[in-house]
Amino acid sequence: MKTDEAAKLRQLWQQHLKDWQQSGIRQTPWCRQRGLSPHQFSYWKKKLMTRPTQPKLIPVAGIPKPDLASQSPVVMHLPSGIKLEVFVEQVPGLVQALQCL
Repeated sequence: MKTDEAAKLRQLWQQHLKDWQQSGIRQTPWCRQRGLSPHQFSYWKKKLMTRPTQPKLIPVAGIPKPDLASQSPVVMHLPSGIKLEVFVEQVPGLVQALQCL
């Protein structure tokens, strides 16, 4: 499928989803009223309404490099399985950067 066709199809289904959400009608009856496949609707709903799982990364500048011999990093284990290690001096800059998200 060409990029233009894919973009038009995506836009069409985005409009279908918007119309459905505004209707207040359950999904299957709404689809049947419009001659749409409930299975295809579910596919597009999942595809378009699911947030990407890639974490958003932002550069953090102005953080001095610590003396590795004299300090140990603060280690955070996030629920997503990501392990984050930062040195004590870096924590304020990291917190400030995260607040900007």
